[in-house]
Amino acid sequence: MGPTVMLTREKPLDRLRRLGWGFRTVSLNAAGAAAVLAPGAAAGASLGLLTKASPMRSPSGKLTRVLVLGIGGAVTGLILARIADEQRWRNMMTSLRLDEPDEALDTMQAIRAAGVQADMIRADADAHPNFGGYALRYRHRDERRVRAVLAARRV
Repeated sequence: MGPTVMLTREKPLDRLRRLGWGFRTVSLNAAGAAAVLAPGAAAGASLGLLTKASPMRSPSGKLTRVLVLGIGGAVTGLILARIADEQRWRNMMTSLRLDEPDEALDTMQAIRAAGVQADMIRADADAHPNFGGYALRYRHRDERRVRAVLAARRV
C-alpha cells in the first residue's frame, strides 16, 4: 500500500503567513503585523494631515496625500523591522557538528584562519556530557566564510 496524501484547502491568509515578509527570526500574526505597520502608517497619515496644501488644491488631493504618506509610513516601518530582524539573525549563533575531535580541531583552526570567531564545544553537552561528538559554534554572519573553508577542505 502506498503513502497516504491528505489535501487541505488553503485559507487566503495562510499564503501571507507562509511568505513571512522576509523575516528570519519571527513569524508575524495579525497582531504582530499591526504592531509593525501601524506606527509608521499613523505617522505618515498624520504628517499628511498636518502639512498644508496649496489653496488651489481639491479636498481629494489632501486625501490622496494622507493615503500615500500613510502607506509610505507603513512600508518604512516594515523595512526598519526587517533590518532589525536581519541584524538579530546575523548575531545569532549556529553550530556545525563533527564526530571526530581531531577533525573538529583542524576545521576550527582553518575557520579561525579565515577570520571567523569560532569555538569548539561538546555537542549535546547538556544531555550527555561524556558522550557525543563535537560542534563548532560561530555566528550566522560568518556562514559564507565557513562554507568556503569547508569546500576548500573537501577538495
